[in-house]
Amino acid sequence: MAEQVLGLFDGRLTERQLQSNRTKLLDGITDACTRNLQMMALLKSQGNILYGQDGFGMFWKVKYKLHQVVGSNGERARSYRQINQFKTARLDYRGYEANDTISRKELKQNRGDSAIIKIFDNFEKNLIDSMEQGLGPQFYVDGDNPANPDSWHGLLSMVRHNGETIEAANNTARARNDADRVIAPEGTYAGLDCGLGTYGGSQTETNVTWPEGTANTEYDFWSPLMLQWDGTGFTGATDGAKLVDALQYGLIHAQRNTNKNGSISNFWTDRTNFYKLKQHATSLQTIEVTTGGELYKLGFKNTIEVDGVTCSFENAIPNGYGFGLNMADMELHCLDDDMFEIDGPEWDMDLQIWKTAVQTNSNLLYKSPRNVLFLVPKAAVTA
Repeated sequence: MAEQVLGLFDGRLTERQLQSNRTKLLDGITDACTRNLQMMALLKSQGNILYGQDGFGMFWKVKYKLHQVVGSNGERARSYRQINQFKTARLDYRGYEANDTISRKELKQNRGDSAIIKIFDNFEKNLIDSMEQGLGPQFYVDGDNPANPDSWHGLLSMVRHNGETIEAANNTARARNDADRVIAPEGTYAGLDCGLGTYGGSQTETNVTWPEGTANTEYDFWSPLMLQWDGTGFTGATDGAKLVDALQYGLIHAQRNTNKNGSISNFWTDRTNFYKLKQHATSLQTIEVTTGGELYKLGFKNTIEVDGVTCSFENAIPNGYGFGLNMADMELHCLDDDMFEIDGPEWDMDLQIWKTAVQTNSNLLYKSPRNVLFLVPKAAVTA
């Protein structure tokens, strides 16, 4: 059918050529996203883009409680009991699409071989550009915001609070105070509550403020570490100095109750704060330009290193925010056998257009908010 319809125009663009353009378009979009978006590139390089998934959502088990470890002299009778160690987290699949058309008239106006190739190349390029630039901000979007019912659960989906900070003197939440470093976690991510102590446990050292000291695993297994970086709790005469202080504090305490496998591997901030961070640290000669990190090897050269963690910026990050995470704990689950699926080109006889749509049915999954670091501007710490 496609060959017959296009034969009305010049008889040269065949069904085989349409299929070739379809394959080329999908390869182009996937390549552009994994080449130009830092998080997508890292996910691909670590094998954390999972294709051909099924089911009515993404479900995963989360260990929130450990077995009790007791002393033993090798003779004492043992006491056995069954322990429920797991909670189930769940996210649904979301999706994005972009579409375009080519009219009958437009094809007629480009009858020659070179002209037809050009029009389809532009058709492909425009869809690739749109999908690439459109997906960039989705790594940071709040998928639980009612305004984003079809969006991925980006990193802001784990920034959960009710506008309170933790008072250092007594380790209790209060209305936001400029002197407090830590934002009190509240709300839910993937169906589990982020609040401290929701599922039991306690801060075992009561003379220090969470996340300092030690706590039972169940006390904060699902609680993200959010820092009010530009308050008075962090020292520094400039924003750059405060960023360095907050980042170093966060990199240490985000590894609470875990081993090195849960430590943060990458940190991103917005362009303005990255400049401030870089300028301040360069003046102190405490930060080195990265030459061996994975991002650098993938072609992203504008990176620096803080305490062994690769730091960079992304254009889509909201102003004033910073995100630190272990990329090994982040996954992109796709229902299709590729990252994207394409419908068409298909001829619409009534509208006299060829129409094509590119889509992805997928979602981001982060295994636990516990080892994620968020630098949040104080202006955003509201109820």
